[in-house]
Amino acid sequence: MDKNTTIAIFVLVMILAMFCAGCMSKNEMYLRMKDIENQANHPPTYQVLTIKGPLNIPEGGELVIQAPTQPFVHANIPDGQAYQLKALNTAALTGGALTMGYWIKRSGGGGNTTTTNSNNNNSVLGE
Repeated sequence: MDKNTTIAIFVLVMILAMFCAGCMSKNEMYLRMKDIENQANHPPTYQVLTIKGPLNIPEGGELVIQAPTQPFVHANIPDGQAYQLKALNTAALTGGALTMGYWIKRSGGGGNTTTTNSNNNNSVLGE
């Protein structure tokens, strides 16, 4: 793999990363919009008891007892951006590991080294 190919792959990965960053599916957007609408429609209090009448209350008066409701709980919506970031990080780490492995193998001669042992001692022992 030459230097130009490495640069081209790096540029391609960066362009893909820019396209993926911040994307949200239509389904995820719909779920988030509905969750916001449900939160807006969720009353902070509810009426426990309403008393109307002339009972120590002026005519037409109204006594309302309110109690707080349960706090609004957001729906569990999968986060597409987090999944994209995780996939991008995994791809980057995998690519980095493969590139490092390639360069380590290349710096070591690629496994094509040949060791030649020559012994030019023509004398016979004991002579």
